[in-house]
Amino acid sequence: MPEDAATPRSTAPAATPAVEDSELLRRYADEGSETAFAELVRRRIGLVYAVALRHTHGDRHRAEDATQAVFTDLARKAATLARRPVLAGWLYRSAQYAAAGLVRAEQRRQAREQQAHLMEDESAPHCTPADWDKVRPVLDEALNEIDERDRDAILLRFFDGRPFAEIGERLRLTENAARMRVERALDKLNAALARRGITSTAAAIGLALAHPIGTAAPAGLAATVTGTALAQTAAGIGAAGAGGWLATTMGMTKLQIGIATAVVAAGGAGLATQAKTNAELRREIAALRVEPHAITALHAANRRLASVAAEVELMRSDDADLTRLEQQVADAQRAVASRKGLADEARLARVRANEHAARAEIDRMNREGNALVKEYKALTARAKDSSLSAAERESASAAGKLKLEVIRAKQSEVKAFIASSREALSREAGDLAYQPLADLGKPIVRQPPAADARISLHLPKVDPHSALSAYEFYSGKKIARDPSIAQLRGAIDLEMQTATPAEVIQALQNALRDQMNIVLEPAPDGGLVARPGPPR
Repeated sequence: MPEDAATPRSTAPAATPAVEDSELLRRYADEGSETAFAELVRRRIGLVYAVALRHTHGDRHRAEDATQAVFTDLARKAATLARRPVLAGWLYRSAQYAAAGLVRAEQRRQAREQQAHLMEDESAPHCTPADWDKVRPVLDEALNEIDERDRDAILLRFFDGRPFAEIGERLRLTENAARMRVERALDKLNAALARRGITSTAAAIGLALAHPIGTAAPAGLAATVTGTALAQTAAGIGAAGAGGWLATTMGMTKLQIGIATAVVAAGGAGLATQAKTNAELRREIAALRVEPHAITALHAANRRLASVAAEVELMRSDDADLTRLEQQVADAQRAVASRKGLADEARLARVRANEHAARAEIDRMNREGNALVKEYKALTARAKDSSLSAAERESASAAGKLKLEVIRAKQSEVKAFIASSREALSREAGDLAYQPLADLGKPIVRQPPAADARISLHLPKVDPHSALSAYEFYSGKKIARDPSIAQLRGAIDLEMQTATPAEVIQALQNALRDQMNIVLEPAPDGGLVARPGPPR
């Protein structure tokens, strides 16, 4: 779904602030920066005042009192609230609570002063989908029912005008997941409104959220709120506890109520004062006539609380299910990797077993070739022996030529067998980090590690030829192998962690001697010769 069609936005979205709300609040909490707090109040007073104005039914004086109380409480709790990734949700809820507290206090006063007939119940007017002035209070109730993270996503999207990528970053989601969360929250609001008899679309709800929520606060209110909040916080007015701000606000209202009551009771204090008081009472009575409709809607919402709570809990379980699925996928990937590792180890063992058999066959063919060479040398010596007759020397010379052809054929046979064996073993090894018969034929040029390097060595039950190849690599010396080594049976097992090349060379030499009875002796050409050690 395209972004513009999925969630309508205000025609003039707020610009993304350079510094986040939580960072401004942290500066005030940690550094005492009143400039940072004033910027935060200026940025968010529109949201708080708009919510308070709706919940006080358009009473601007009480909305200003509620706004003052919210930002005073924000300054008092700055150290704790600075850790919240999204502050708009807390401000939204606090504005509702503050306004509701003022309205309830006023209702109690009016209930004591007004006659019972002024409290008669009137049926709630039917709200059509287009009558958004009447829908907005119900929309606030629906916003209260949804999950806090969904409410934060809606406020970031429709009040701040944030793109989905930035919403995802703030809520630790991907851009697509942020889009889905906003759309899901709009669907929840649509369902909540439908339960109240209000039918609409997610797009219309988005427009209703985007346009009215940013009601402009009165001029100068931000400066007044900032100064009062900072002054009350510095003076320690909130020491009475988390509910101190509401008690202070309610106390001021009661003082005003007491003064108004005294004026009424005084009777003849003056016609002008009496007329003003009567006008205020008439306005309050008119407000009370509207209030029962909101109370009726609230009672209806409370009756649905059990089913709504179950629905919300079901929605919250989605994240837990997703986490479990991700864990199962990770477990499956580890299991596949483990099985592949076991399969690779088994394949490597087969390759080494086949390599051992190939080396044994090569040694056998070399021994046959060496025997042919000895025979050729004997025939050559006989052909040059002057004690023999000319016929005998001629016969020995002809036999020597034939033997030489056999030797050359044997050499070709050995080379062809080595090549075919290396190709077959390499094909069987596949992607394994192992090169069969690497020490036969043309050597593979590799750079040995530096003398001060730290390396690890893992040789799980390898044949002697592989261990000798490892020794050649780390020492840089060529090792000539005695043919009788091919007759030895067994394997070498060696494991080393973070050792130097010299330590690896010594460990290999000890393993060859102790586990396979193979000794390394210096050779005239500067290399080494591997031979079986003395019988044990």
